[in-house]
Amino acid sequence: MRGGPPDPEGISGVNGSGRAVMCPLCETLWDVTIILTTFSPEEQEQFWAGKGCIDCRGIRKD
Repeated sequence: MRGGPPDPEGISGVNGSGRAVMCPLCETLWDVTIILTTFSPEEQEQFWAGKGCIDCRGIRKD
């Protein structure tokens, strides 16, 4: 993923407001800057697809 997060209308199951978004699986609140700087490109894609974050990778549905 390059640039910022996808258009909010296209995010699958990810809720948030402003610069923070919540993981749909574990409900961890993430700042968008943290997602863009610490998640790998693959982790970002999975997160924006609604498949979980790095905190809940054990319960994530791939």
